[in-house]
Amino acid sequence: GSGLRFSICIGARYWVGRQLLSPRFPISAIEDGLCAWRRLKEARSVVYRGPTNRYSILQRHTPLELQAAWRHLRKVYLDICVMAGKDREKVAASLLDLEASHASVRDRRMARWQRLTSRKHS
Repeated sequence: GSGLRFSICIGARYWVGRQLLSPRFPISAIEDGLCAWRRLKEARSVVYRGPTNRYSILQRHTPLELQAAWRHLRKVYLDICVMAGKDREKVAASLLDLEASHASVRDRRMARWQRLTSRKHS
């Protein structure tokens, strides 16, 4: 049937350069969808969600914290995709592609962050 469907949008720009979209849930599976939304929201809430730009997020979290947060968010996202019938390997591969294509941007921010923090401490 072509009933109403919804998907969950989760902020992941720091890690992959864009938001992540969950698989679409039919309204008949609203409980599953809400459960997925809560799990993603909880995983994402580890990292500050207010207005940040690409640099200010590093003033609130260390690179290690951000890395750990992404590992957790990524796992929850994969679990939810599998729950919605997606192939874990395929979804994981596309996340890796996104991470890889965004890596140079992340590395530049990291280098800038390291320069700024070393300046503060010297």
